[in-house]
Amino acid sequence: MKKEPKEVELFKVNHGGREFFDGPGKPLEDLYYWGSGNPVNNHELAFAGVNLFDSPLLQEVEEITVAFDGESSNSRCREAWADPLRAEILKRLAGKSNCWYIGYRSLWPMQIYDEYSKILLDMHIVRLPMWELSRVAFVDSGYRIGMGKGIVRKPIFEVTNSEINDFVSEVWENANPAFSIEGYCLKLSRLDRIRNWNEEQRTPELFWKIINECFAMFYTDGHEPRELNFITDKMDVDEMAKLINLDELQQMALRL
Repeated sequence: MKKEPKEVELFKVNHGGREFFDGPGKPLEDLYYWGSGNPVNNHELAFAGVNLFDSPLLQEVEEITVAFDGESSNSRCREAWADPLRAEILKRLAGKSNCWYIGYRSLWPMQIYDEYSKILLDMHIVRLPMWELSRVAFVDSGYRIGMGKGIVRKPIFEVTNSEINDFVSEVWENANPAFSIEGYCLKLSRLDRIRNWNEEQRTPELFWKIINECFAMFYTDGHEPRELNFITDKMDVDEMAKLINLDELQQMALRL
């Protein structure tokens, strides 16, 4: 069977132009499940609360998706070949003055971070047990266990550009597909800010404040793991294509 050429696609999310979709055609609606008619939070971003799509503060945010194609026709394939491109995109967005704060859940039982929130037990991922705990924040992911009483915490790591390649290659492979990988592009040494956000109620005002402070944020979706979904108020899709040098990334994809 002839393999399809590997591709990197960048596009603006257009909610209003979708067909056969249950959402209301409003900003940020992809953060919710609409199958029942009432929106249910997917918890793909730890700081996203309820009904963000109705907030007047968030009507002008940009939602931009990067999709990788070529390894499989199955949309649930994460396109592992694209990990170097994922890392390169994140590095180019961070530039010289920012870094990424990236959270994920592993395949370990959910209780681990609840019972041992000061200890990292991801021994199956080579680098993470050596990560300095001063560079990790533990946040409420929004998920609950134990009849809704147990908080599922998500560790968020401070990841510099020099570390991003190893982090992406190891974490994307071992992340629990039931949970999103999420990232926030901020200045260095902003973990205390993330810890403070974790103490606040998940309101549209908090989410708007985080968008304003971040250069961009992203999340993955277990139904479309080949994609990186970005939210930002700092650039539109054309500006992002220029910043990450989309044409060069496409040439890199053809060589992988």
